Amino acid sequence: MSASTRLPLSEAPASASDRERHILNRLTGFLVAVLLSFALLFGLQTWKQTRDIQISELSTVMALGEKSLDKYFSLLEGSLHGLSDELAADEGDLERSRQAVVRFSRLHPDVLSISLIRPDGQITISSASGPGAPLPSVKAITAFETSIDAMRKGIDFLIGRPVLGVTTKRWVLPLRQAVRDRSGRLQAMLVATMPIDLLQTFWKDAPIIRHASIGLIDDDGYLMTRYPVSAEIELADVYGTPRTGTLRKHLVQQKFPLSGHVEGFNVIGGANYLNVYQRLAHYPATLFVAMPSTGAKAMWWSAVRAVYGLLFLLFSGVALVYVAARRQQSRDITQRHKSQKEIHDLAFYDALTGLPNRRLLMDRLGQSLAHSKRSSARGALLYLDLDHFKNINDARGHAVGDAVLKHVAHTLTALLRAEDTVSRIGGDEFVVLISGSNCDEASNARAAGILTEKILAQLAKPIDIDDQPYAIYASIGVSLFSSDKPSVDDVMREADTAMYKAKSSGRARAVFFEAGMQAEVQSRVAMEIDLAGAIAAEQFTMVFQPQVGVGGKIVGGELLVRWHHPSRGAVPPVQFIPLAEQTGLIIPLGNWILHQGCEIHLQLKAAGHRFPLSINVSPRQFRQSDFVQQVTAALAKTGADASMLIFEVTEGLLIEDVEGTIARMHELASLGIRFSIDDFGTGYSSLAYLKRLPLYELKIDKSFVDDTPSDGNDTAIVQMILSMAKHLGLRVVAEGVETQDQADFLFQCNCDCLQGYLFARPMCVADWLEKNRGAVLEYS
Repeated sequence: MSASTRLPLSEAPASASDRERHILNRLTGFLVAVLLSFALLFGLQTWKQTRDIQISELSTVMALGEKSLDKYFSLLEGSLHGLSDELAADEGDLERSRQAVVRFSRLHPDVLSISLIRPDGQITISSASGPGAPLPSVKAITAFETSIDAMRKGIDFLIGRPVLGVTTKRWVLPLRQAVRDRSGRLQAMLVATMPIDLLQTFWKDAPIIRHASIGLIDDDGYLMTRYPVSAEIELADVYGTPRTGTLRKHLVQQKFPLSGHVEGFNVIGGANYLNVYQRLAHYPATLFVAMPSTGAKAMWWSAVRAVYGLLFLLFSGVALVYVAARRQQSRDITQRHKSQKEIHDLAFYDALTGLPNRRLLMDRLGQSLAHSKRSSARGALLYLDLDHFKNINDARGHAVGDAVLKHVAHTLTALLRAEDTVSRIGGDEFVVLISGSNCDEASNARAAGILTEKILAQLAKPIDIDDQPYAIYASIGVSLFSSDKPSVDDVMREADTAMYKAKSSGRARAVFFEAGMQAEVQSRVAMEIDLAGAIAAEQFTMVFQPQVGVGGKIVGGELLVRWHHPSRGAVPPVQFIPLAEQTGLIIPLGNWILHQGCEIHLQLKAAGHRFPLSINVSPRQFRQSDFVQQVTAALAKTGADASMLIFEVTEGLLIEDVEGTIARMHELASLGIRFSIDDFGTGYSSLAYLKRLPLYELKIDKSFVDDTPSDGNDTAIVQMILSMAKHLGLRVVAEGVETQDQADFLFQCNCDCLQGYLFARPMCVADWLEKNRGAVLEYS
């Protein structure tokens, strides 16, 4: 089931007006059926009448055309017969025969040429050649042999197929007449060529219906002539394709019936035509009249238009009455369905992305687990949480954050199959359910790993939102499941656990759930519970570590928090400080540390020790909207001197809302608070911001001090920090000093003060005061 698949809405309950609606539907349906039936029957009847009228009109045109052709061919046949008798009487006198041919040509100027051909194929007389010119033999021509054979069988007059004249370059129709002696023996054959376009002149005055045409087709299916012929049509193309077109195919297949009609595609005109045809009585040809089918349709529409207009008005009236009767009811039904759909979508889909929500995801996960138990199929659940998504919301606003979430939803959906599910279960958390397949455990894990790599790579591609580029990173926890997983809660818990492991391992990565993670999570949860009650139970204490200047003089100190749990013992800060940051417990803990710092400052002052105290301030604590008010209240309540307090902040504080951070630091500096950048050089702040901050000191991180002065790289970094701080007028404290070589090197480089085990370990303030009783230490 894909992420876009919607669950069906429940059927709406029957309303009180269902019976009236049913009656109205039946009545309206009956009236519409009557109107449509009448329209169909009327249209069919009118169409038949229109076709009959058109066929009758075409038949009339064809009869007139046939009459004119028959008259012409009869006259020409008689003339040729007379010439034939005259030539037979000449008994081979070529000169007298030639004179007879010449006289015939003068009497019939429409005949292009006339020739006398002996049965052996030798042309003896031709009006197209002058006297004495050599005349060829036509014995090899198939049409000649066919005609001679027909005449030997008793046929006297033949009309041949159209041919292209060699000299005249005109299409001509050969008319062949037998010349016989008194005994009836074939002596020769007369061939008269008549231009085809002459036939067209017989039809010019015929009442040709608009867009219709008339023509002749011979018994082989060849078009002999046609009127009118468009200028763009070459008759040579028509004569060269004897059996193309519906009419000619029909005539050939039906063996040239006496008369009839057929409708279909015509070669000339390239459209559907209605063809009416009539076999000529005395000649081997079929006369036809063709009209485009569009003409019949136009005639039909002209006949039915008024009636159909009335039917349309009646139908529109029925429709308007029906619509008016159903309008209110339809509005109610539409509103009910819309409300049901909205309720359905709110129940099962995320409003922002349109993805399935937690409820629908849990249902589909349950179905997948049930399928796995039945078929031993395997699947996977991917739990995604966007890294630092809150920073986008805080820095760019929720509109940009929503656009990012939609982009993530689209990206995940595009990467998955239709049967998989992408869901958004809240905030910046997405879950991907990979449906079960019958693969082994290794293949299942490999497929899930490939998918997580694709997701991480695709999300990391920069996108532009409001002309601002963004790269999206996510931490992914993967839980592989098969028939051994007892419940959906177990699968979700495992994926969630693996996701947190991915975050704690550096983010922007995928981690598969392992059995040991559960114990780690349980331990983390237990520590979180203990941490929440540690302040009230007074399990936290503050320890003091001095900062030493040149000559061993104490010039400052740092207060560090320690947690002593009744059963856990001493819990290292590296364990509980990050947990406090993640859970938000750093806020009450930081406030407690602030008040402790003020009170310890007063203790040291009362004991005669006047030097500044450094207090660590969490970025999350610093960004509290009322943090300045909290500091002001603590100073007012304790009476501490703000100028003797140094707030140590990390470079990470400057990553988000730089302008707001700088403004708040200046506001606190106006109270007298001084600032120190802790672990300088390990963060990502821009050096350009240092000159804008009200800083007092920089603290060189222990990681750089450890290998000085033996390591050239760390030595160079330390010297660079000291040189930069000198130019900016800042004090420098080096942390983690543990050897005398480190101390000597740092003092030689003009480091202001050192802090580390070489001088003192962090100890309880009371113990330190007892140890330094009577000594008066002042900061200078």
